[in-house]
Amino acid sequence: MVLEKGISTTYENVKHHVKRIRPKKDEARVKTKLRRQHLIQLLFNKGIADLDLDQEQQTAIKAYLKTNKPVQDIIDRVTTFRIVLASHSPEALTDWIHAMENTEYKQLKIFTKTIKKDLDAVRNAVTLSVSNGIAEGKINKLKVIKRMMYGRSSFATLKQKIFLAEYST
Repeated sequence: MVLEKGISTTYENVKHHVKRIRPKKDEARVKTKLRRQHLIQLLFNKGIADLDLDQEQQTAIKAYLKTNKPVQDIIDRVTTFRIVLASHSPEALTDWIHAMENTEYKQLKIFTKTIKKDLDAVRNAVTLSVSNGIAEGKINKLKVIKRMMYGRSSFATLKQKIFLAEYST
């Protein structure tokens, strides 16, 4: 555009003039860097206070959530699901599933469909206090040891390593 008007100057001169006429930013305002990691942590913690941030960063996150309603909405829905799990109430789980069927967020709809495929197991996980987590952990540990030793030694050595790993922790 500048060249079309017949003005012959260098790029640096144009940049300098544009910088002078561009409105100045409020220098008193300090920008706080908002990290994506903090927003992701909001999904897994109880709230902003759990993130171990200073007051300025907490204020920045709160301001961001006020201006970005979809992010706040998703955090609220995930937090509600965590509360449903902690409540041990199958009725609350059913209510949450019905609420998520009408959501506009694709990933939450997919998550809800997955839960509905095996609803009895999910209800049992919500209502019962027993878990197979200990057995799953032992199986996982065994598989890790097996992969580490694959092709390196005999079954007897593997058995000894499992025995030592079992009683050393």
